[in-house]
Amino acid sequence: MQTFRVLVHGEGMVVRRWLVLRRTVGFYATRLVEAESDAAAGDRALSELRGDPRLALAAIRAPALAVEEVEVVDGPPATWPEPGIVFYPAGADGGAGAGAGAT
Repeated sequence: MQTFRVLVHGEGMVVRRWLVLRRTVGFYATRLVEAESDAAAGDRALSELRGDPRLALAAIRAPALAVEEVEVVDGPPATWPEPGIVFYPAGADGGAGAGAGAT
């Protein structure tokens, strides 16, 4: 098995802001997973994100998820960064740098 870094793009997630306002956001999330292939790594990362309590508790409407990048990672697990999530407001151009710093 190899270790892969997978960048996932989520779109159309509706979250509650304060008690009455709703806001639609998108996000980029990075996951490090062990898998046999790129495709299996993408599937595993999507599965992990669907079960992430930070997203499950915040979402009124679940996001559409898509794998953006998959790459092999070398080095010991202790040197890998914690998986992160970077949010951006809906309507922002998420592909033009909004998630460039996602780790």
